[in-house]
Amino acid sequence: MRPRSLLSRLDALQHEALAIIDRATACLEQSPEIARAELAHLRWKLARALREYQVFKHSHIFDPAIASGSPSLAEAGRRLKIDCIAGGETFFRYVRFWSSKDVVANWGEFRAATRDLGRNLRDHVSSEGTQIRLLLAEATKRGLVSAREDRLQA
Repeated sequence: MRPRSLLSRLDALQHEALAIIDRATACLEQSPEIARAELAHLRWKLARALREYQVFKHSHIFDPAIASGSPSLAEAGRRLKIDCIAGGETFFRYVRFWSSKDVVANWGEFRAATRDLGRNLRDHVSSEGTQIRLLLAEATKRGLVSAREDRLQA
């Protein structure tokens, strides 16, 4: 894909994840009894959206950057991939922890943890998007972005 195609797909995946986070944040304003089922559903949707986002970034951007032969692109790709994996682990730790808890009985703590997670994910997605744009700009200058492929050229 051309850089714009990669960015369009990236933007769409980010938008999907952020929309789910927004819906979850809004649910936190409801009573715990009403919100519990919707929040469980949104956690599942967010897990799927984040996984799709992660697979796209790794296979189409990070891994090709790492394999590009360019030390600066390889380092940027490695750093972004490591940060992405760490962010994913943070989300899945949250899911594992709260999946075994009674969120209604622990509503205050759950709301705070969910808000913090949403803020952290939003900040991560924003920062990562900026860094990916810089990586793609550098890859384009080096002629490593193909108009015929769906990823950076390794």
